[in-house]
Amino acid sequence: MHVKAESAFAYIDLAKSCIEECASFAAEIDLDLASGFDMMEIFKMRGNQSLQDYYTPKRYSKIRKRILKSFELDISQYNILVPLFTINAISEKLLSHGNPLPLDLTLWMYAKRKHKHCFGMENFTEHYEVLHAIQYEEQANQLYALSKNVSSVRKEIKSITACYRDADIKRIYQKAKRSLGSMRKIMLYDRNDIIVNKLISTQDQGRIFCAVGAAHLYGKNGILAQLRRNNYRVKPIKNSHTFAE
Repeated sequence: MHVKAESAFAYIDLAKSCIEECASFAAEIDLDLASGFDMMEIFKMRGNQSLQDYYTPKRYSKIRKRILKSFELDISQYNILVPLFTINAISEKLLSHGNPLPLDLTLWMYAKRKHKHCFGMENFTEHYEVLHAIQYEEQANQLYALSKNVSSVRKEIKSITACYRDADIKRIYQKAKRSLGSMRKIMLYDRNDIIVNKLISTQDQGRIFCAVGAAHLYGKNGILAQLRRNNYRVKPIKNSHTFAE
């Protein structure tokens, strides 16, 4: 949902046709608000910390050289930002080919042009506060692991691309859960709860097109399972679609 890769846009025409039949469009956050914030300030580590605080000088130098060589990205540019920002920047770089804007922003702008009511499912500030709730050391360890397994990272990105192309939400969820490790509760499960509660609380607004990352959909704690437990009928929408109630 947040990437520019062509595989993520495989069903954009279907998405647009569904948006046209809805009264509202919801993204994970209000993307209009995002454009008005200093994102570098939001991602800045608290307590004047920096990435170099979590590595020896020798290890930091190795990580920087590996990532620069493999991804043409200099981590020194992100030295004071949360390590997850750097990890995400690497992922986006690998998934950036295909479209000028990420899918969620593309759909948001389309909904605005169609005069739909657009809003965010999550509180803007709380959405990004999650990045500071996860220990920086744990994030730094993930960045180090990434730098040591560049070939595996490339292979995984290729596999994820295929999952998007095939609309395989089960595998996307499994991969996300595995990669998040101990962070999966705060990054995945807790946010699923927030999104479902918001959906239910806004059901009186008519049909809502809700655009969230695919990893949030599947699993016993996923959005689809939670909607079913709340007595909603959930079914996939095909090219000749009808809406669930």
